[in-house]
Amino acid sequence: DSCAKIRLQLGKLGNLNILIKWTNDAFSDYFPEQGATEDKLWKGLMFTAVGLVTLGTMVARS
Repeated sequence: DSCAKIRLQLGKLGNLNILIKWTNDAFSDYFPEQGATEDKLWKGLMFTAVGLVTLGTMVARS
């Protein structure tokens, strides 16, 4: 009886691992890794946001 329960749980775990691998593959195909251009774009947007917040803080204090 306990062996059957263990086999059932291991079977569910195996199915879960297959689902996780399929999900990871699907996301990798749909969302490819970022390239150098995207990294530069995000860094530029971050610096712009930090600069605008800093400028807004300086204007609000004066």
